[in-house]
Amino acid sequence: MKVFLVFIVTFLAMAEVLANGSSFNISYLNQPVRGLKAIKVSKNFKNRIIGARVGDVRYAQVIEGLDSLHEDMTTNPRYYFNGAEAVLNVFFNKMPAQRGSEYFLNMTAFVKQLNGSFEFIKLQAIYTPATKAIALKTMGTVPLRRTRFEGKVGLIQRKLVLTDTQNDIEFVFPLGVGSFDEAVMNKDYSLLTPRYKKAFLTKNEVIFARKKPRYFKKKPFIRVMNDGGSSPNYDGIGFHAQPNLDTFIRAFDSHGCMRMQLDDLYALYYLVANNPLTRIPLTISYEIENKMDSPFPRKNRRYRSIKNYGSTGMPLYSIDRDYLVDAQLKKGKAPVSQLKDHPNDHYHNLFNYTSMACRAKSFDRPKRGIELLEFDAQLTQRYGLLYERCKPRKKKNRLYRRFMGHKSSL
Repeated sequence: MKVFLVFIVTFLAMAEVLANGSSFNISYLNQPVRGLKAIKVSKNFKNRIIGARVGDVRYAQVIEGLDSLHEDMTTNPRYYFNGAEAVLNVFFNKMPAQRGSEYFLNMTAFVKQLNGSFEFIKLQAIYTPATKAIALKTMGTVPLRRTRFEGKVGLIQRKLVLTDTQNDIEFVFPLGVGSFDEAVMNKDYSLLTPRYKKAFLTKNEVIFARKKPRYFKKKPFIRVMNDGGSSPNYDGIGFHAQPNLDTFIRAFDSHGCMRMQLDDLYALYYLVANNPLTRIPLTISYEIENKMDSPFPRKNRRYRSIKNYGSTGMPLYSIDRDYLVDAQLKKGKAPVSQLKDHPNDHYHNLFNYTSMACRAKSFDRPKRGIELLEFDAQLTQRYGLLYERCKPRKKKNRLYRRFMGHKSSL
């Protein structure tokens, strides 16, 4: 016999929309919430709860069936929030606590309203095991246009932490990050995801449905901009979903971009695309001091590394059919101990993982009147070690190159 949980649900009814914000009336309804399982609160709380998506907390085994509540909130937004079009994220803002026979769950929902506005709504859920009922009530709202976020990425930790200290909002997304370079393309160990001290995200560089290359599957792409040079620029790195919408893994697996769960990606897209600031500051390091983390499991064994077509003494790399650095899967433990941040680190004097050098060596031809040796010397001067260590891809796929828009670098 199925157990139905009776919830006392707090609805947020929009009373009026003002120029300076929204005003809400609170109403209480006694209704069963669709699709929920029995909830069992564990006594062994783990430390990866605050800031984590409620649906991911199932990995920490804190509250059994909590992911069902999260799923119901996101699939039936108007059932919980009157005037809501979508619930983009629900995350914990405090550790779950027990007082007597009741459990208190403090959460924040990132909500898109029917009028097109976006808000962070702070909630408290009070769970009573004896009656198997939850009372949900709002604790306050913060319009997105009043927020001031900044982001920090820890590549070894494989996480993105977004913080708005002004409004006490902080949450974390798990990431899949770049594959290893074990001294193949460059002379030291590093990751294909570059580190930045002065990067940023901007609404001017987001794509809601990226079509090319094919593996983006018309899902969002959020470009990382680099402000370390004389003018803002980018090198193709960004946040996107797992290629071909495969199952997300929190691993060292990409060609440089940072991969996200699809729900997390949409939440980040809407936050950036509708942000009140032109820029959201972003730093990318091997490790960050912020201890907030996601309970989504990391995959430390079976990592990807640049494929060495040469030898240890004379390493060579190449590119794959998508013009990306060719990487292979390794079964051992990822050598994260080889990765170190230094105070003077900056992208402009760190390793470069563009595939342009190998694309040029594979496909470019000298213009009329330029000898092949002279042409090769020019490219060596331009690209340096990346050009010298490239094993050219076979000179074919002319139609594919035209489709991808490849042009000669000289």
